[in-house]
Amino acid sequence: TLAAAAAVANAAAAHGRAKGFQSFPEGFDYGLYFFGLRGACEKFTPGMDNGHFSGRSDVLVYVHGWEAGRIVQGYRETFNWLHNEPRHGCDIDLAAAWLEKGWNVAVFYWDMFSDEQWLPDAEAKIWTSSGRARMRYRLADGSLREDNSPCACVAQVLARCLADVLAQSKPGIRLRLAGHSLGSPLVIAAAFELCSTGLVGPERLRISLLDPFWSRQVPIINGQRYLAQREVENLGSCTADLSLACASWLHDNGALLEIYVSCPLMTEFPLLADPSPVAMLVYQGKTSLVRYSPDFCPAWDLEARHLAAPNLYLLSMSVPVSDGVPS
Repeated sequence: TLAAAAAVANAAAAHGRAKGFQSFPEGFDYGLYFFGLRGACEKFTPGMDNGHFSGRSDVLVYVHGWEAGRIVQGYRETFNWLHNEPRHGCDIDLAAAWLEKGWNVAVFYWDMFSDEQWLPDAEAKIWTSSGRARMRYRLADGSLREDNSPCACVAQVLARCLADVLAQSKPGIRLRLAGHSLGSPLVIAAAFELCSTGLVGPERLRISLLDPFWSRQVPIINGQRYLAQREVENLGSCTADLSLACASWLHDNGALLEIYVSCPLMTEFPLLADPSPVAMLVYQGKTSLVRYSPDFCPAWDLEARHLAAPNLYLLSMSVPVSDGVPS
């Protein structure tokens, strides 16, 4: 019922506020949140102390993907698997093992920008602030606004956040950028922006693409004409080619790439998805490839299988390393 749906949304919003989100979902909020145990989090502000960021440890930054309809629900991904995927997830704090091993862990939230009914409108914001949807964002009442929105694409916003984190960190710390779905091209673009400008050496980056997704360029339906106005360097004529060029440059200059796939039926769907960056990076020997078999999810539940990749990846830090298996 509508009353039940409202109750769920209100509970989710209360959960978000209780865990440290500044104004989400009623107010405009985006950026980097560092997490502690049991979902406690604090937004990263340059020059300010943060209870979950030491500046002395390696940093994991998780980046979510397309979040259509999520803001009205008051929902945000966290490090709790059951919260992220309540149908088949386990009630596990996925950040705990990372924290125990000395990592600082964070989520980059761009959900208010990526809450678009048409996925290519969200995808465009990765590369340019001048696409059809510009840098509009959605609020909890469902309205779309642009006031106080950044004059930069999301990749540039993330790159600036990472640069600020590095500026407050000791020399030599490593960055692990883990992007899920549409978050994969975002972490590639942000890493390229960060490294190609000389702010950090690519050899300090490990980039994990978790069931990555690119929309297929199709004339009229999804021509990706916004790329003519992109704010990331001109290296390709469609989002897949652009990501491939950026990822190849990062690899060739010392970054470590890895890809984890859990729902190929979704990420390789003909006419809608373009899996060519994965195929080419694997073919060229520039990445490792792990294929998850999320048999705990029904074969027909593509959303759950798609969400398995980031949750299994984050869970892997709690599993002892075997011989021959990369850490």
